[in-house]
Amino acid sequence: VSSKEFDVLNRLFRKRGEACSKDEIAVAGWPERTDRYVGDQEIEQSNRRIRLRIEQQPSKPRHVINVRGYGYKLSRP
Repeated sequence: VSSKEFDVLNRLFRKRGEACSKDEIAVAGWPERTDRYVGDQEIEQSNRRIRLRIEQQPSKPRHVINVRGYGYKLSRP
């Protein structure tokens, strides 16, 4: 897991069960970006790599869930 992926996963874990906005994820995973701009594709790719590592079936995620039009959430156990 890269440090960015770890930071994103940590943010999702701290709010597990609640949705994190793409802005929250961007701040957590890309703190070096002073303009705070992180593209949706960068966030999606980061979450795709996280899913590849933690999901049994990454194409049918049960843990890292997309919240359409908002962001992502980590499901509760």
